[in-house]
Amino acid sequence: DTPTITGTADSIDNLTVTVDGITYSEGDTNLIDNGDDTWTLLIPAANALDDGVYNVIATATDIAGNSSTDTTTDELTVDTTAPAVPTVNTQETSDTTPTVTGTADSEDAIVVTLNGVTYTEGDGDLIDNNNDTWTLNVPAGNALADGTYDVAITATDTAGNTSSDVTVDELVINSTLPTQPTVVPQVTSNQSPTITGTADSTDDLTVTVDGVTYSEGDGNLTDNTDDTWTLVLPVVLTDGVYDVTATVTQGIQTATDPTTDELTIDTTAPAVPTVDFLMTNDTTPTITGTADSADDLTVMLNGVTYTEGDGNLTDNGDDTWTLNVPDVNALADGTYDVMATATDAAGNSSSDATTDELTIDTTAPTVPTVDLLTTNDNTPTITGTSDSADDLTVMLNGVTYTEGDGNLTDNGDDTWTLNIPDANALPDGTYDVMATATDAAGNSSSDATTDELTIDTIAPTVPTVDLLTTNDNTPTITGTADSADDLTVMLNGVTYTEGDGNLTDNGDDTWTLVVPDANALPDGTYDVMATATDAAG
Repeated sequence: DTPTITGTADSIDNLTVTVDGITYSEGDTNLIDNGDDTWTLLIPAANALDDGVYNVIATATDIAGNSSTDTTTDELTVDTTAPAVPTVNTQETSDTTPTVTGTADSEDAIVVTLNGVTYTEGDGDLIDNNNDTWTLNVPAGNALADGTYDVAITATDTAGNTSSDVTVDELVINSTLPTQPTVVPQVTSNQSPTITGTADSTDDLTVTVDGVTYSEGDGNLTDNTDDTWTLVLPVVLTDGVYDVTATVTQGIQTATDPTTDELTIDTTAPAVPTVDFLMTNDTTPTITGTADSADDLTVMLNGVTYTEGDGNLTDNGDDTWTLNVPDVNALADGTYDVMATATDAAGNSSSDATTDELTIDTTAPTVPTVDLLTTNDNTPTITGTSDSADDLTVMLNGVTYTEGDGNLTDNGDDTWTLNIPDANALPDGTYDVMATATDAAGNSSSDATTDELTIDTIAPTVPTVDLLTTNDNTPTITGTADSADDLTVMLNGVTYTEGDGNLTDNGDDTWTLVVPDANALPDGTYDVMATATDAAG
């Protein structure tokens, strides 16, 4: 408002300058003739000018009194008003040579300072768009590192008044991607499961499941502040495979988990396992069954639970399993329920449908017997007793006969019969017949006798009859016969046997027949036929 005004005038002339009604003359300390045909007027503070447009009248008068006045008007404008405040548009970008924009009166001159570098209109980087906006293209030589930057812009009007933007830290360079979040895969039967994963706790996280996006703090998705997160699904999902998309945002940068289909909902029970029935005399038996090898299996027996990989229960990899009961869990005689439970990856389980599959029986079966037999048949029929519930074998002369082989028969009444086939005909001799009964548990018993069979095809000693002529019609007849043999005597159509009260074995290889009165003989000659039969027949 106290401007310095200049102009030209012949230095030999006298000059006056009138501004705002006040006339200044050379030598008054305000108007100065510079001696080079130019002049300078310093408006004093006492005559300070208000904002406005002023006509400056310069009048030169020569020594003859002739005068001339400048031909222009309104040469002076006083303007003390600051220009419109320029602005800087805030932005976050991954571009290290960004384009920065803002507003400023296009009539003003602007300079922009960024990261210690000052840009001016027309320098090739800072552009006045002539629509009260401006653009700064940061050159590659001034590329910016990641960080926050203050962009300072100053606008200067033609009067020299200035204004600067009132904002700070308008520019953020963020070229670094955030750490990728992760989702922990799970297979579950819970239709409203809890899902977990990792994410930088300083980032903003969203998780999308089945088309629904959950955000931190929504009551479902929680940032655990240790770079892990938890999502409790508030909805019920149907069986299926779901992609869980975890996305973190760090400024303008985002990152998404690299995996897909992390969640499987499975409420279907696995295939029912089975337990093979077993009767055994082994107190540490091997038990078997079936189960899907993809499932986890446990087997409970007599209060003990066995698990796959414990050294006792084995998944054979072909949908079968084997349990070897250890010595420390040896079982007493009895019937046991073996419970096999299969659990799939989702936690669904199925147990076998049978009970009492295992019987431990260490008691030997009833001892079989072999009937003693002396015979002259080289292919004899041998008999004995054995519990029909047991399996029977009979060994004779090195040959083992089994039930159902066409030779050894279980008669179904706890007796048995063995017919020796022609191919195994026996020579004369004494034979041990070993009958062995084996019950369903594998316990066995053998007969307690030996040498039960004698084969004898040799005729006994020929008996004799002493000649006798007598007048006794109930005579006493004598003769010889091996006392070990059975003797019959036939006389007149009547057969007498040892011990019948008439025929007596005297024990000294002689015999006596007393013909009874009932069989009194009339006179005549009679053939007396004595027949000896040994034990073999």
